[in-house]
Amino acid sequence: MPFLTLTAIFLFIGPVLFIGIATMWSNLKQKISDELSAHVIKILIDLGILNNILETGKRLLHDQIFTELNDKFDTCISDINSTFTAKLDRINDDLNNKLNEEVNAGFGKINTELNSKLTAEIEKNKACDDDFTKETQKMISTLLLKFFKMIWPNFMRLSEEPILINKAYPMNLKLMDLDWEVR
Repeated sequence: MPFLTLTAIFLFIGPVLFIGIATMWSNLKQKISDELSAHVIKILIDLGILNNILETGKRLLHDQIFTELNDKFDTCISDINSTFTAKLDRINDDLNNKLNEEVNAGFGKINTELNSKLTAEIEKNKACDDDFTKETQKMISTLLLKFFKMIWPNFMRLSEEPILINKAYPMNLKLMDLDWEVR
């Protein structure tokens, strides 16, 4: 029950508070505007601008005041704008330099880490390649050794008995044609 009561009070009082704050803000803005206008007129009178305007009579008072104030305001705004732009450019350059340094440092770390990992992987692959090459050479030499052990006695017997082979398998080699003919 107290929760619903608090909610209802908040729902009724919230808009009233908002309207009160908005009204106070509006009154404050109007008061500042009135005081600013009074000070502007006082400054114009002190500078003698109002006297010149009344003497010329060619333009309305409001137009002349607005033109002169606008010119002064434009020069002030231009000065502020150039100063502000210069400061923003300096801040932007500083931020860009810091960001570039941080990004380059990050890329440098990543590059170093990748290089070390790739170097380790290359060394591992070289070791595997060296082991594979040694093992392959060992297998080939073992295979050739077994092959020659198996063939060598037959080869020696063939070279000792060429006549028997010619009788058993008569062949004729023509050197010019490089053809083998069996008789």
